[in-house]
Amino acid sequence: MDGSFRLRAVTLTLFLVFLTLAAIDPKFCYGNSEVHCIQSEQQALLRFKQDLTDPLNRLASWAGDGDCCQWVGVVCNNVTGHVQELHLRSFPPPLIKFFSIDTQYEAAIQSYSQSMFGGLVCG
Repeated sequence: MDGSFRLRAVTLTLFLVFLTLAAIDPKFCYGNSEVHCIQSEQQALLRFKQDLTDPLNRLASWAGDGDCCQWVGVVCNNVTGHVQELHLRSFPPPLIKFFSIDTQYEAAIQSYSQSMFGGLVCG
């Protein structure tokens, strides 16, 4: 029984220490808040952007002089700084059921196709 009590006491103490740290510095739970993106990954993103057509200029924040983890659409690991995800969604295409006239739908489709990301096709 004595060993079980000690284990519970240590567990409770550790829990309270981590709870106190999280209350003092909320960023503690998320790792080092001063982590920036990896330079080689930033350069790779800039090369990717060069080969991409972006008619609406959605990637305007992708510039060589900033932290790529702060760029629109880039998600980095907040401990390692590695790029984890890219969120580069185009808007969904318009649906014909929302248009009463075919010419309106065709204009909407044309506008949609002119706003999409594009780029080089490898193959």
